[in-house]
Amino acid sequence: MQQQLFGITQRSGPTKDSWEFHRPQITRLYRDEHLKLKEVMAIMKQEGFIATERMYKDRMKKWGVVKYIKEHEAIAILRIKSERDAVGKDTLIKKHNHTVEIERCVRHARRKG
Repeated sequence: MQQQLFGITQRSGPTKDSWEFHRPQITRLYRDEHLKLKEVMAIMKQEGFIATERMYKDRMKKWGVVKYIKEHEAIAILRIKSERDAVGKDTLIKKHNHTVEIERCVRHARRKG
């Protein structure tokens, strides 16, 4: 029998309910505030939520939380924005229900040439 304390089982780490409870904060810190995973883990540990790096990575993959835009995605986003700008339309692009910052795509394109 596993003991449970503060939503964390002794053997398997945080419970599913505990992950879901902390999901908005983890997502905000990692993706929206662009903190490193180690920094997110340290903040969450201060709040009593303890999980391994592997657990965080697996959970974020399951949630579809991604921090970076892939090269082909950035190119496609800039192409769509350019086409919409040509006809005078405003553009708001979302990836995994999160608004993509167009400026990040522009920086990506400049870096990659």
